Amino acid sequence: MLVVQTGGGTCAANASLAGAVLQAGRHPESIEEIYGAVNGFAGILEGRLIDLQEEKQQTIKDLCHTPGAALGAGTLTLDFQANPELAAAQTAALFEVLEQNNVRYLFPIGGVHTQDLANRIHTEARTRGYELRVIGIPKSATNEIPGTDHSPGYGSAVKALASTVLEAHLDTLAGGEEACTIVEVPGTTTGWLAAGSLVGRQAPDAPPHLVLIPEMPVDEAQLMTRIQETVERVGTCCIVVSEGAVNSAGAPLAAAGAGSVGDRLGALIGESIGFSATVHRVGRTPYCSGRLASQTDLDEAYDCGRNAVLSAINGQSAFMVKLVRQSTDPYRCTIGLTQFSDVIGGGNPIPAEWLDPAKLLPNEAFLHYLRPLVQGEPGIPMESGLPVYARLAKVAVELEAGGEPEVEEPPVDEAPATL
Repeated sequence: MLVVQTGGGTCAANASLAGAVLQAGRHPESIEEIYGAVNGFAGILEGRLIDLQEEKQQTIKDLCHTPGAALGAGTLTLDFQANPELAAAQTAALFEVLEQNNVRYLFPIGGVHTQDLANRIHTEARTRGYELRVIGIPKSATNEIPGTDHSPGYGSAVKALASTVLEAHLDTLAGGEEACTIVEVPGTTTGWLAAGSLVGRQAPDAPPHLVLIPEMPVDEAQLMTRIQETVERVGTCCIVVSEGAVNSAGAPLAAAGAGSVGDRLGALIGESIGFSATVHRVGRTPYCSGRLASQTDLDEAYDCGRNAVLSAINGQSAFMVKLVRQSTDPYRCTIGLTQFSDVIGGGNPIPAEWLDPAKLLPNEAFLHYLRPLVQGEPGIPMESGLPVYARLAKVAVELEAGGEPEVEEPPVDEAPATL
């Protein structure tokens, strides 16, 4: 089997990797070798595969609390529309590596584009008559993958962001003057991450006071009025804004040539109502804040990796594992499968009924959905006051002398996987 990580890391992506590797190790009758691709699909094309069975068992277990992408992630896609000749050549090279290494199970860990590529590889394998089972594992700190209740990585990113918003606001208050805090958050097409910052609000007038996301267009003049009213009432105003936030005309708040959306909003506040504004750009920091991760998130990510392997062993292909919420109070989520066709090509906006445009905030229904996802503290080992994270040895895979290995059809359990 071969595991691939793509599109950057999260707090939970390595937990999925650990779940897949440890589960595969329990099925030597079906999976004899466990490989990882270095730096995504580009690593496959270049034959940069590592033998994950050469890693210490404890190192694999420690991946469960290690943020990032231990294999190294990549962004390569097979773009047949932009460059069909290059995509065809890349596809041929990819299958040459898969065949040389007798890869029969492929597990890509990534977002929507990764699931799209996984589907292309599954289809191409069928066209070539090459026995390959492909099961995608979702990963998205911004929760942009449709077909699943939520994406592994989201709960931890929200938890870290909410903490950052609280602390940034306290820093502004320390100045003793009327001022605004602007926290600029990743999210170009949806506002799941920015909206999630509200989970850290500890009182009605506590931060964040306003949340600006693509799903709630905002009139700029009315926004300035709301900010001024908030400062007059509370003494300050904390605004969390998605990179893709838009005005009432649907145009980006980050106007062309005006810098980032945080810069644009800060300048607008200064020009319109005269308050100073401190802009915090969190960037990818919430994605990899391991000490602030959600244990619930890590556990679910691990289960996604484990069940991806179980599904493939039992004959499934062309699916992504998904999280299926059974109940919210008490919280219970199980693992299922969704077809690639239900994942690719569609968006995943926050439902309109979970938003309150008049208040420029998500509502209680959204928080009811979100609160279970941020629960639990990971027990991260510490050394000299700092967290200790796993680091793979990355022992390269080498083909045995004599050319390609003999192809042997893996056995298939008669019963489908129980997820």
